[in-house]
Amino acid sequence: FGAEVRGGMSMGADESTSLTGTEEYDLTSVASIFLKASWPLPGDHRIKMYALGGYSLAEMEANSSAGAYASASKSSPAYGFGVDLYASEQHGLFIEWLSLQKDQVWGGDYTLKHVGIGYIRYF
Repeated sequence: FGAEVRGGMSMGADESTSLTGTEEYDLTSVASIFLKASWPLPGDHRIKMYALGGYSLAEMEANSSAGAYASASKSSPAYGFGVDLYASEQHGLFIEWLSLQKDQVWGGDYTLKHVGIGYIRYF
């Protein structure tokens, strides 16, 4: 078992066009805290499955071509699962899927999900 704190931000905004103009939605930051349970795959100690459960906080902005601006801060339970693949005791890769938030903001539904591949390095 373990605990993790994570942070992130978007690499760009999403746009929506309507009769009233263009709206731009941006996730400025997301922070999460998770409890992590992991277990090795039977028969191969180099593969570990894991599950994450916790909480996330997201900061969002919206801008319209008409000059309107809005910001919001939303929090929600978060969960996910993944697998750690170890090449050695110090090096490995992880593959994971996370559901960070599913809620409503500015009159519409939104979902924050993450699919990631990363490098593990133990010192």
